[in-house]
Amino acid sequence: MENLDRTQIQDIISGSTLLGAGGGGSGESGKLLLNTVLKNKKIHMVNPDEISDDENVAVVAGQGSPEVLLKKGFSLECVNSLKLLEEVKKKSINYVVPFELGGFNTVTPMTVTAEKGLAIINGDGCGRAVPELQQTTFSLSGISMNPIIVSDDVGNSAILYTENAVTAENLSRAVTSELGGITGFATYFMTGKELKKSVIPETITYAEEVGKSIRVATKQKKDPSEAVVDKIGGDIFIRGTIVERSVNTIGGFDFGKTIVKGNGDFSGQKVTIDYKNENMIAWDEDGKILMEVPDLICVMEKNGNTWTNADLKEGLDVVVIGIPAHHKWTQLKGKKVFSHILEKLKE
Repeated sequence: MENLDRTQIQDIISGSTLLGAGGGGSGESGKLLLNTVLKNKKIHMVNPDEISDDENVAVVAGQGSPEVLLKKGFSLECVNSLKLLEEVKKKSINYVVPFELGGFNTVTPMTVTAEKGLAIINGDGCGRAVPELQQTTFSLSGISMNPIIVSDDVGNSAILYTENAVTAENLSRAVTSELGGITGFATYFMTGKELKKSVIPETITYAEEVGKSIRVATKQKKDPSEAVVDKIGGDIFIRGTIVERSVNTIGGFDFGKTIVKGNGDFSGQKVTIDYKNENMIAWDEDGKILMEVPDLICVMEKNGNTWTNADLKEGLDVVVIGIPAHHKWTQLKGKKVFSHILEKLKE
């Protein structure tokens, strides 16, 4: 078991915002949690292989409007959902695990650690952020989402049993809207044995290493994007300026484009990124696909700041980095869960 300190959590927020590939919640919301709920609290973290096969684990995460989140804050939402999940399952939950990587959703399980003392698992179900509940290695490994518990900070809750992930998304988002725009959910109840087979391991440490590389490079006045690539691999697709941003909200999801025009060594080049909350496809100026989900298409500001798609604006000088997804996605033939999105974006 490891106790995470403030600097580590700051690095985790920075690194997981980048690795969220455009989604996973704003790092600003993660920093808000660090300065409120997590302030001066011990955050315990364990690796998946440290837990027993018969212990119980659940996924917790936040859901809702980024604007409401920044105004209202986040506190006991996940704690309340976890408590009700224990009542429904009539079993104690020993550990929590993040749903995905992201500046907010990697940190939300730590609110449970801060309030209840439960350790967070060093891993998650995506190794990135994803737009839909079923797009996880948990689901691909046969772990049921049911029941899904959705709660606000004062204990108003809904218990959802759904036939499919689309219904789960629609219902959980409707409940979240009714409860003021921000909720925490608990789902994917599983044993330690099931977790070890389904989780992408040590992703929080991975995010911390990315965040630290950015922090150190920035302090030393070196190129933070080169530091990231040196640390974890990947390819720099372009350095340039965001010249166009467009977005349409359909069914609670943000569908949009980010167009980056190259400068310097990348002068004359262009990269277009199509996203559904998270970045799905990157194209070059000739319409050739450079990378697509589940691989990570990540955008960071030239100065080292890491942002979600909701934060990006025209005129920012950025670097677009392509990072291969964890090999578990290939093992589980995970690309199929994104096929309906990719087909739509390629029309």
